[in-house]
Amino acid sequence: MSHSPALEAAYRATTYRVELPGQTLALRVGQAEPRLDAWLRQEGGACWAIITAWNPESRPLGLTENSRRQEKLRQMLLDWGYRFFPAENRSDSGVWPPEPSFFVLGIPREKALELAGGWAQNAILWGGIAKIPQLLWI
Repeated sequence: MSHSPALEAAYRATTYRVELPGQTLALRVGQAEPRLDAWLRQEGGACWAIITAWNPESRPLGLTENSRRQEKLRQMLLDWGYRFFPAENRSDSGVWPPEPSFFVLGIPREKALELAGGWAQNAILWGGIAKIPQLLWI
């Protein structure tokens, strides 16, 4: 999928807040988070992704539709046996409303891209132990 420089800038100007047990982390594209590395080592998680079903192709949907989509994604993750934690994508400008998402532990890069693509997402945030969070386009 091609994307505009403005869309890429919007994804990079976002804080990806993750609610892990006992701590909240603020992840950014291209920025290391040592506390996440420590948590991943403790939990035995080699990789992770932040995935949402909200606002496919960056087109705003209503709360009811977005919530329905997110619940279906949550159920898929449960059915597939992934551990996941609440997350939220917040634009720095505040122009785009916060999007609920999931921090999915142990999901391989290709599986994360495939899953997000099935929900018509443009991109995901993906990383792992000692890996700087990467913006990956679908």
